[in-house]
Amino acid sequence: IIPIISYLVAIISEGICTALYIKTTHKKSFHITPRVCRLVAVFFLIPCAAFAIAALHGVYGLLIGYPIVMMLLPIMLLAANVLTMPVEASVRRFFKTKARRRLAEINPVVIGVTGSYGKTSVKNILAALLATRYDVFATPQSFNTPMGICKSISMMSDYCQIFVVEMGARHKGDIDELCALVNPSFGIITGVNNQHIQTMGSVDRIIETKCELTDFLQENNTDNQVVAVISCQNAYAKNLISNVKCPHIEITKEAVLDYVIEAGLSRFILQINDEKIELTTRLLGEHSAYNIACAATAARLMGIEKDDIVAAVRKLKPVPHRLELIDAGHCLIIDDCYNSNYDGFCSALNLLEHFNGFRKVLITPGIVEQGRYAYDTNYKIAQIAFKKCEIVVVIGTTNLKPFADAARSCNCSSDRFLQYSTLAQAQADFFNIIKNGDIVLMENDLPDNYK
Repeated sequence: IIPIISYLVAIISEGICTALYIKTTHKKSFHITPRVCRLVAVFFLIPCAAFAIAALHGVYGLLIGYPIVMMLLPIMLLAANVLTMPVEASVRRFFKTKARRRLAEINPVVIGVTGSYGKTSVKNILAALLATRYDVFATPQSFNTPMGICKSISMMSDYCQIFVVEMGARHKGDIDELCALVNPSFGIITGVNNQHIQTMGSVDRIIETKCELTDFLQENNTDNQVVAVISCQNAYAKNLISNVKCPHIEITKEAVLDYVIEAGLSRFILQINDEKIELTTRLLGEHSAYNIACAATAARLMGIEKDDIVAAVRKLKPVPHRLELIDAGHCLIIDDCYNSNYDGFCSALNLLEHFNGFRKVLITPGIVEQGRYAYDTNYKIAQIAFKKCEIVVVIGTTNLKPFADAARSCNCSSDRFLQYSTLAQAQADFFNIIKNGDIVLMENDLPDNYK
Protein backbone atom coordinates (compact mmCIF):
# COMPACT_ATOMS: atom_id res chain seq x y z
CA ILE A 1 0.00 0.00 0.00
CA ILE A 2 2.95 2.34 0.70
CA PRO A 3 4.10 2.57 -2.96
CA ILE A 4 0.53 3.35 -4.04
CA ILE A 5 0.16 6.07 -1.41
CA SER A 6 3.54 7.61 -2.26
CA TYR A 7 2.63 7.52 -5.95
CA LEU A 8 -0.69 9.27 -5.33
CA VAL A 9 0.94 11.89 -3.10
CA ALA A 10 3.62 12.58 -5.73
CA ILE A 11 1.14 12.90 -8.59
CA ILE A 12 -1.33 15.05 -6.61
CA SER A 13 1.48 17.33 -5.38
CA GLU A 14 2.82 17.73 -8.91
CA GLY A 15 -0.68 18.45 -10.21
CA ILE A 16 -1.29 21.15 -7.59
CA CYS A 17 2.09 22.77 -8.26
CA THR A 18 1.46 22.72 -12.02
CA ALA A 19 -2.00 24.25 -11.60
CA LEU A 20 -0.62 27.02 -9.36
CA TYR A 21 2.20 27.69 -11.83
CA ILE A 22 -0.20 27.99 -14.76
CA LYS A 23 -2.56 30.20 -12.76
CA THR A 24 0.18 32.65 -11.79
CA THR A 25 2.33 32.74 -14.94
CA HIS A 26 0.17 31.86 -17.93
CA LYS A 27 -2.25 34.00 -19.96
CA LYS A 28 -5.07 31.47 -19.88
CA SER A 29 -6.41 30.42 -16.48
CA PHE A 30 -6.20 26.76 -15.49
CA HIS A 31 -9.54 25.02 -16.10
CA ILE A 32 -10.30 21.37 -15.41
CA THR A 33 -12.75 19.96 -17.95
CA PRO A 34 -14.76 16.72 -17.62
CA ARG A 35 -12.51 15.22 -20.30
CA VAL A 36 -9.42 15.95 -18.21
CA CYS A 37 -11.11 14.38 -15.17
CA ARG A 38 -11.79 11.19 -17.12
CA LEU A 39 -8.21 11.09 -18.43
CA VAL A 40 -6.70 11.65 -14.98
CA ALA A 41 -8.93 8.96 -13.43
CA VAL A 42 -7.72 6.35 -15.93
CA PHE A 43 -4.15 7.59 -15.54
CA PHE A 44 -4.39 6.94 -11.78
CA LEU A 45 -5.87 3.48 -12.25
CA ILE A 46 -3.16 2.13 -14.59
CA PRO A 47 -0.21 2.53 -12.12
CA CYS A 48 -2.42 1.37 -9.25
CA ALA A 49 -3.18 -1.80 -11.19
CA ALA A 50 0.55 -2.22 -11.88
CA PHE A 51 1.35 -1.85 -8.17
CA ALA A 52 -1.35 -4.37 -7.30
CA ILE A 53 0.19 -6.90 -9.70
CA ALA A 54 3.66 -6.21 -8.24
CA ALA A 55 2.28 -6.71 -4.71
CA LEU A 56 1.30 -10.27 -5.62
CA HIS A 57 5.04 -11.02 -5.67
CA GLY A 58 5.60 -9.63 -2.19
CA VAL A 59 8.05 -7.00 -1.04
CA TYR A 60 10.60 -7.78 -3.75
CA GLY A 61 7.95 -7.33 -6.40
CA LEU A 62 7.13 -3.87 -5.03
CA LEU A 63 10.81 -2.90 -4.71
CA ILE A 64 11.40 -3.79 -8.35
CA GLY A 65 8.03 -2.62 -9.66
CA TYR A 66 7.97 0.82 -8.01
CA PRO A 67 10.90 2.41 -9.94
CA ILE A 68 9.76 0.73 -13.16
CA VAL A 69 6.24 2.15 -12.81
CA MET A 70 7.54 5.64 -12.05
CA MET A 71 9.81 5.55 -15.11
CA LEU A 72 6.93 4.40 -17.31
CA LEU A 73 4.49 7.12 -16.19
CA PRO A 74 4.77 9.10 -19.48
CA ILE A 75 3.93 5.95 -21.45
CA MET A 76 1.07 5.21 -19.05
CA LEU A 77 -0.32 8.68 -19.71
CA LEU A 78 -0.31 7.92 -23.44
CA ALA A 79 -1.99 4.59 -22.68
CA ALA A 80 -4.64 6.38 -20.62
CA ASN A 81 -5.32 8.69 -23.57
CA VAL A 82 -5.74 5.70 -25.91
CA LEU A 83 -8.02 3.89 -23.44
CA THR A 84 -10.30 6.92 -23.07
CA MET A 85 -10.64 7.48 -26.83
CA PRO A 86 -13.75 5.25 -27.20
CA VAL A 87 -15.36 7.04 -24.24
CA GLU A 88 -14.58 10.48 -25.69
CA ALA A 89 -15.94 9.41 -29.08
CA SER A 90 -19.14 8.28 -27.37
CA VAL A 91 -19.40 11.60 -25.52
CA ARG A 92 -18.96 13.52 -28.79
CA ARG A 93 -21.64 11.41 -30.49
CA PHE A 94 -24.03 12.13 -27.61
CA PHE A 95 -23.56 15.89 -27.83
CA LYS A 96 -23.81 15.88 -31.64
CA THR A 97 -27.07 13.89 -31.55
CA LYS A 98 -28.45 16.26 -28.93
CA ALA A 99 -27.42 19.30 -31.02
CA ARG A 100 -28.97 17.91 -34.22
CA ARG A 101 -32.22 17.19 -32.36
CA ARG A 102 -32.29 20.73 -30.99
CA LEU A 103 -31.67 22.22 -34.44
CA ALA A 104 -34.40 20.06 -35.94
CA GLU A 105 -36.86 21.32 -33.32
CA ILE A 106 -36.08 25.01 -33.95
CA ASN A 107 -35.40 24.62 -37.71
CA PRO A 108 -33.54 27.91 -38.34
CA VAL A 109 -31.86 28.90 -41.60
CA VAL A 110 -28.19 27.99 -41.06
CA ILE A 111 -25.40 30.12 -42.52
CA GLY A 112 -21.86 28.73 -42.35
CA VAL A 113 -18.87 31.09 -42.25
CA THR A 114 -15.38 29.74 -42.89
CA GLY A 115 -12.01 30.95 -44.18
CA SER A 116 -8.37 31.30 -43.20
CA TYR A 117 -9.09 34.65 -41.55
CA GLY A 118 -11.96 37.03 -40.78
CA LYS A 119 -14.43 34.32 -39.72
CA THR A 120 -15.33 35.78 -36.34
CA SER A 121 -15.56 39.34 -37.66
CA VAL A 122 -17.78 38.44 -40.64
CA LYS A 123 -19.96 36.25 -38.42
CA ASN A 124 -20.52 39.09 -35.93
CA ILE A 125 -21.16 41.68 -38.67
CA LEU A 126 -23.61 39.41 -40.49
CA ALA A 127 -25.49 38.64 -37.27
CA ALA A 128 -25.83 42.38 -36.56
CA LEU A 129 -27.16 43.10 -40.06
CA LEU A 130 -29.63 40.21 -40.06
CA ALA A 131 -30.86 41.16 -36.58
CA THR A 132 -32.54 44.25 -38.09
CA ARG A 133 -35.23 41.91 -39.41
CA TYR A 134 -34.82 38.41 -37.97
CA ASP A 135 -34.30 36.66 -34.65
CA VAL A 136 -30.61 35.72 -35.07
CA PHE A 137 -28.23 33.59 -33.04
CA ALA A 138 -24.50 33.34 -33.79
CA THR A 139 -21.91 31.05 -32.26
CA PRO A 140 -20.30 33.09 -29.45
CA GLN A 141 -16.67 34.25 -29.35
CA SER A 142 -14.57 31.88 -31.49
CA PHE A 143 -16.64 28.71 -30.92
CA ASN A 144 -15.92 27.00 -34.24
CA THR A 145 -15.25 23.33 -33.40
CA PRO A 146 -17.82 20.49 -33.26
CA MET A 147 -18.10 20.56 -29.48
CA GLY A 148 -18.03 24.36 -29.35
CA ILE A 149 -20.88 24.52 -31.86
CA CYS A 150 -22.84 21.86 -29.95
CA LYS A 151 -22.50 23.97 -26.82
CA SER A 152 -23.65 27.03 -28.78
CA ILE A 153 -26.75 25.23 -30.05
CA SER A 154 -27.75 24.43 -26.47
CA MET A 155 -27.89 28.20 -25.82
CA MET A 156 -30.16 28.90 -28.80
CA SER A 157 -33.58 30.47 -28.34
CA ASP A 158 -36.68 28.53 -29.38
CA TYR A 159 -37.58 31.46 -31.65
CA CYS A 160 -34.29 31.64 -33.56
CA GLN A 161 -34.86 32.18 -37.29
CA ILE A 162 -31.25 32.34 -38.51
CA PHE A 163 -28.23 30.56 -37.03
CA VAL A 164 -24.84 31.96 -38.10
CA VAL A 165 -22.13 29.36 -37.54
CA GLU A 166 -18.38 30.00 -37.51
CA MET A 167 -16.61 26.95 -38.95
CA GLY A 168 -12.96 26.37 -38.09
CA ALA A 169 -10.65 23.80 -39.67
CA ARG A 170 -7.15 22.55 -39.02
CA HIS A 171 -7.37 19.33 -41.04
CA LYS A 172 -9.07 18.17 -44.23
CA GLY A 173 -12.58 16.91 -43.51
CA ASP A 174 -13.19 19.26 -40.56
CA ILE A 175 -15.67 21.40 -42.53
CA ASP A 176 -17.43 18.28 -43.82
CA GLU A 177 -17.95 17.22 -40.20
CA LEU A 178 -19.41 20.61 -39.27
CA CYS A 179 -21.71 20.68 -42.31
CA ALA A 180 -23.04 17.24 -41.36
CA LEU A 181 -23.69 18.62 -37.88
CA VAL A 182 -25.57 21.85 -38.70
CA ASN A 183 -26.74 21.34 -42.33
CA PRO A 184 -26.12 24.89 -43.67
CA SER A 185 -28.19 26.27 -46.56
CA PHE A 186 -25.96 29.30 -47.20
CA GLY A 187 -22.25 29.96 -46.78
CA ILE A 188 -19.50 32.55 -46.77
CA ILE A 189 -15.80 31.95 -47.42
CA THR A 190 -13.94 34.96 -46.02
CA GLY A 191 -10.75 34.26 -47.98
CA VAL A 192 -7.81 31.87 -47.88
CA ASN A 193 -4.10 32.15 -47.31
CA ASN A 194 -1.37 29.93 -45.84
CA GLN A 195 -2.63 30.14 -42.25
CA HIS A 196 -2.67 26.65 -40.62
CA ILE A 197 -0.45 25.33 -43.40
CA GLN A 198 1.52 23.51 -40.70
CA THR A 199 -1.41 21.14 -40.13
CA MET A 200 -2.92 21.30 -43.64
CA GLY A 201 0.30 20.75 -45.62
CA SER A 202 -0.37 23.03 -48.59
CA VAL A 203 -2.48 25.99 -49.71
CA ASP A 204 -4.27 23.73 -52.21
CA ARG A 205 -5.33 21.49 -49.34
CA ILE A 206 -6.51 24.53 -47.36
CA ILE A 207 -8.64 25.64 -50.32
CA GLU A 208 -10.08 22.15 -50.75
CA THR A 209 -10.97 22.08 -47.06
CA LYS A 210 -12.67 25.48 -47.07
CA CYS A 211 -14.57 24.51 -50.23
CA GLU A 212 -16.05 21.53 -48.40
CA LEU A 213 -18.68 24.10 -47.35
CA THR A 214 -19.55 25.11 -50.92
CA ASP A 215 -19.48 21.47 -52.04
CA PHE A 216 -22.07 20.67 -49.37
CA LEU A 217 -24.20 23.65 -50.42
CA GLN A 218 -24.12 22.57 -54.07
CA GLU A 219 -25.16 19.01 -53.21
CA ASN A 220 -28.24 20.37 -51.42
CA ASN A 221 -28.98 23.28 -53.80
CA THR A 222 -32.00 21.86 -55.63
CA ASP A 223 -33.20 25.29 -56.91
CA ASN A 224 -29.79 26.34 -58.27
CA GLN A 225 -29.96 29.62 -56.32
CA VAL A 226 -27.02 31.73 -55.17
CA VAL A 227 -26.00 30.06 -51.91
CA ALA A 228 -22.54 31.49 -51.19
CA VAL A 229 -20.50 34.67 -50.95
CA ILE A 230 -16.77 34.30 -51.65
CA SER A 231 -14.23 36.94 -50.65
CA CYS A 232 -11.36 36.92 -53.13
CA GLN A 233 -8.83 39.77 -53.08
CA ASN A 234 -5.46 38.08 -52.56
CA ALA A 235 -3.09 35.96 -54.67
CA TYR A 236 -5.00 32.75 -53.90
CA ALA A 237 -8.34 34.09 -55.18
CA LYS A 238 -8.17 32.51 -58.65
CA ASN A 239 -7.42 29.06 -57.25
CA LEU A 240 -10.17 29.46 -54.66
CA ILE A 241 -12.83 30.45 -57.18
CA SER A 242 -11.92 27.58 -59.49
CA ASN A 243 -12.78 25.18 -56.66
CA VAL A 244 -16.18 26.73 -55.85
CA LYS A 245 -18.87 24.73 -57.68
CA CYS A 246 -22.08 26.29 -56.31
CA PRO A 247 -23.75 29.51 -57.56
CA HIS A 248 -22.08 32.38 -55.70
CA ILE A 249 -21.23 36.08 -55.58
CA GLU A 250 -17.56 37.13 -55.55
CA ILE A 251 -16.31 40.00 -53.38
CA THR A 252 -13.39 41.39 -55.36
CA LYS A 253 -11.19 44.44 -54.76
CA GLU A 254 -13.73 46.56 -56.67
CA ALA A 255 -16.36 45.90 -53.98
CA VAL A 256 -14.84 48.60 -51.72
CA LEU A 257 -14.28 52.07 -53.19
CA ASP A 258 -12.81 55.35 -51.86
CA TYR A 259 -11.80 53.98 -48.45
CA VAL A 260 -10.68 56.70 -46.00
CA ILE A 261 -10.39 57.18 -42.24
CA GLU A 262 -11.79 60.42 -40.82
CA ALA A 263 -12.03 61.24 -37.11
CA GLY A 264 -11.40 57.61 -36.21
CA LEU A 265 -14.17 56.33 -38.50
CA SER A 266 -13.90 54.33 -41.72
CA ARG A 267 -15.82 55.69 -44.70
CA PHE A 268 -16.17 53.90 -48.02
CA ILE A 269 -18.54 53.02 -50.84
CA LEU A 270 -19.73 49.43 -51.01
CA GLN A 271 -20.53 48.13 -54.46
CA ILE A 272 -22.81 45.08 -54.63
CA ASN A 273 -23.42 44.18 -58.27
CA ASP A 274 -24.79 47.47 -59.73
CA GLU A 275 -25.80 48.88 -56.35
CA LYS A 276 -23.61 51.38 -54.44
CA ILE A 277 -24.00 52.02 -50.71
CA GLU A 278 -22.13 54.72 -48.77
CA LEU A 279 -21.10 53.37 -45.37
CA THR A 280 -19.53 54.73 -42.19
CA THR A 281 -18.27 52.45 -39.43
CA ARG A 282 -16.09 52.35 -36.32
CA LEU A 283 -14.35 49.24 -37.67
CA LEU A 284 -10.89 50.15 -38.93
CA GLY A 285 -8.87 48.81 -41.84
CA GLU A 286 -9.66 48.04 -45.45
CA HIS A 287 -9.96 44.34 -44.66
CA SER A 288 -12.77 45.29 -42.23
CA ALA A 289 -14.48 47.02 -45.16
CA TYR A 290 -14.23 43.78 -47.17
CA ASN A 291 -15.59 41.84 -44.19
CA ILE A 292 -18.56 44.23 -44.18
CA ALA A 293 -18.90 43.72 -47.94
CA CYS A 294 -19.20 39.94 -47.46
CA ALA A 295 -21.75 40.28 -44.68
CA ALA A 296 -23.76 43.01 -46.43
CA THR A 297 -23.94 41.00 -49.66
CA ALA A 298 -25.24 37.98 -47.75
CA ALA A 299 -27.69 40.20 -45.85
CA ARG A 300 -29.08 41.64 -49.09
CA LEU A 301 -29.64 38.09 -50.35
CA MET A 302 -31.53 37.45 -47.11
CA GLY A 303 -33.83 40.39 -47.74
CA ILE A 304 -32.24 43.10 -45.58
CA GLU A 305 -32.97 46.60 -46.93
CA LYS A 306 -30.22 49.01 -47.95
CA ASP A 307 -31.13 51.63 -45.29
CA ASP A 308 -31.10 48.97 -42.56
CA ILE A 309 -27.60 47.92 -43.63
CA VAL A 310 -26.36 51.53 -43.51
CA ALA A 311 -27.76 52.02 -39.99
CA ALA A 312 -26.51 48.67 -38.68
CA VAL A 313 -22.99 49.18 -40.07
CA ARG A 314 -22.80 52.58 -38.39
CA LYS A 315 -23.63 50.94 -35.04
CA LEU A 316 -21.07 48.13 -35.34
CA LYS A 317 -18.62 47.96 -32.46
CA PRO A 318 -15.06 46.63 -32.82
CA VAL A 319 -14.57 43.09 -31.60
CA PRO A 320 -12.18 43.21 -28.62
CA HIS A 321 -8.55 42.63 -29.67
CA ARG A 322 -9.36 42.89 -33.40
CA LEU A 323 -8.17 46.28 -34.68
CA GLU A 324 -9.68 47.87 -31.57
CA LEU A 325 -8.65 51.55 -31.35
CA ILE A 326 -7.87 52.59 -27.76
CA ASP A 327 -7.06 56.13 -26.66
CA ALA A 328 -4.50 55.67 -23.88
CA GLY A 329 -4.13 59.42 -23.34
CA HIS A 330 -0.50 59.94 -24.28
CA CYS A 331 -0.74 57.56 -27.25
CA LEU A 332 -3.17 55.61 -29.42
CA ILE A 333 -3.19 51.80 -29.32
CA ILE A 334 -4.53 49.56 -32.07
CA ASP A 335 -5.19 46.26 -30.30
CA ASP A 336 -5.08 43.50 -32.93
CA CYS A 337 -3.86 40.77 -30.59
CA TYR A 338 -6.34 38.16 -31.86
CA ASN A 339 -5.04 38.44 -35.42
CA SER A 340 -2.55 35.87 -36.67
CA ASN A 341 -2.44 35.72 -40.45
CA TYR A 342 -0.42 37.34 -43.22
CA ASP A 343 -3.23 39.25 -44.96
CA GLY A 344 -4.61 40.67 -41.73
CA PHE A 345 -1.13 41.64 -40.56
CA CYS A 346 -0.46 43.51 -43.83
CA SER A 347 -3.82 45.24 -43.62
CA ALA A 348 -3.11 46.37 -40.06
CA LEU A 349 0.28 47.79 -41.12
CA ASN A 350 -1.39 49.60 -44.04
CA LEU A 351 -3.90 51.05 -41.58
CA LEU A 352 -1.07 52.93 -39.85
CA GLU A 353 -0.62 55.06 -42.99
CA HIS A 354 -3.97 56.73 -42.29
CA PHE A 355 -2.64 58.17 -39.01
CA ASN A 356 -0.50 61.08 -40.19
CA GLY A 357 1.72 62.86 -37.69
CA PHE A 358 2.12 59.86 -35.39
CA ARG A 359 5.30 57.89 -34.73
CA LYS A 360 4.42 54.25 -35.57
CA VAL A 361 5.37 51.43 -33.17
CA LEU A 362 4.73 47.73 -33.82
CA ILE A 363 4.70 45.17 -30.97
CA THR A 364 4.39 41.57 -32.19
CA PRO A 365 5.64 37.99 -31.80
CA GLY A 366 5.13 37.40 -35.52
CA ILE A 367 2.98 34.72 -37.14
CA VAL A 368 2.94 31.00 -36.29
CA GLU A 369 1.59 27.76 -37.82
CA GLN A 370 3.35 28.49 -41.11
CA GLY A 371 5.28 25.22 -41.31
CA ARG A 372 8.12 25.40 -43.83
CA TYR A 373 7.00 28.91 -44.80
CA ALA A 374 7.48 30.31 -41.28
CA TYR A 375 10.75 32.10 -41.98
CA ASP A 376 9.73 33.54 -45.37
CA THR A 377 6.32 34.72 -44.15
CA ASN A 378 7.73 36.50 -41.11
CA TYR A 379 10.66 37.90 -43.10
CA LYS A 380 8.27 39.50 -45.62
CA ILE A 381 6.10 40.87 -42.81
CA ALA A 382 9.17 42.26 -41.05
CA GLN A 383 10.37 44.04 -44.20
CA ILE A 384 6.98 45.73 -44.55
CA ALA A 385 6.97 46.61 -40.86
CA PHE A 386 10.39 48.30 -40.96
CA LYS A 387 9.24 50.41 -43.93
CA LYS A 388 6.07 51.57 -42.20
CA CYS A 389 7.11 51.75 -38.53
CA GLU A 390 9.77 53.75 -36.70
CA ILE A 391 10.11 51.06 -34.02
CA VAL A 392 9.51 47.29 -34.22
CA VAL A 393 9.34 45.32 -30.98
CA VAL A 394 9.49 41.51 -31.23
CA ILE A 395 8.18 39.40 -28.36
CA GLY A 396 9.75 36.00 -27.72
CA THR A 397 12.21 34.01 -29.82
CA THR A 398 9.90 31.99 -32.10
CA ASN A 399 10.19 34.47 -34.99
CA LEU A 400 13.17 36.51 -33.81
CA LYS A 401 15.55 35.39 -36.60
CA PRO A 402 13.46 36.52 -39.62
CA PHE A 403 12.79 39.89 -37.96
CA ALA A 404 16.46 40.33 -37.07
CA ASP A 405 17.52 39.42 -40.62
CA ALA A 406 14.97 41.85 -42.07
CA ALA A 407 16.26 44.59 -39.76
CA ARG A 408 19.78 44.06 -41.10
CA SER A 409 18.59 44.03 -44.72
CA CYS A 410 16.77 47.33 -44.12
CA ASN A 411 19.86 48.81 -42.40
CA CYS A 412 17.84 49.54 -39.27
CA SER A 413 19.65 51.04 -36.31
CA SER A 414 19.58 49.16 -33.01
CA ASP A 415 17.15 51.65 -31.44
CA ARG A 416 14.54 50.80 -34.09
CA PHE A 417 14.53 47.05 -33.42
CA LEU A 418 13.87 45.83 -29.87
CA GLN A 419 13.34 42.35 -28.50
CA TYR A 420 11.78 41.11 -25.23
CA SER A 421 11.40 37.56 -23.96
CA THR A 422 7.78 38.05 -22.88
CA LEU A 423 4.96 40.53 -23.39
CA ALA A 424 5.04 41.24 -19.65
CA GLN A 425 8.67 42.41 -19.94
CA ALA A 426 7.74 44.70 -22.84
CA GLN A 427 4.79 46.10 -20.88
CA ALA A 428 7.06 46.78 -17.90
CA ASP A 429 9.33 48.81 -20.20
CA PHE A 430 6.38 50.40 -22.04
CA PHE A 431 7.05 53.98 -21.04
CA ASN A 432 10.67 53.72 -22.17
CA ILE A 433 9.52 52.55 -25.61
CA ILE A 434 6.48 54.76 -26.15
CA LYS A 435 6.48 58.54 -26.42
CA ASN A 436 3.67 61.08 -26.42
CA GLY A 437 1.93 61.13 -29.78
CA ASP A 438 2.81 57.55 -30.76
CA ILE A 439 0.42 55.08 -32.32
CA VAL A 440 1.09 51.50 -31.20
CA LEU A 441 -0.02 48.46 -33.19
CA MET A 442 -0.18 45.35 -31.01
CA GLU A 443 -0.34 42.50 -33.50
CA ASN A 444 -1.00 38.91 -32.42
CA ASP A 445 -0.56 37.34 -29.00
CA LEU A 446 0.84 33.81 -29.03
CA PRO A 447 -0.39 31.10 -26.65
CA ASP A 448 1.87 29.87 -23.86
CA ASN A 449 3.30 26.94 -25.84
CA TYR A 450 5.29 29.38 -28.01
CA LYS A 451 8.44 31.11 -26.76
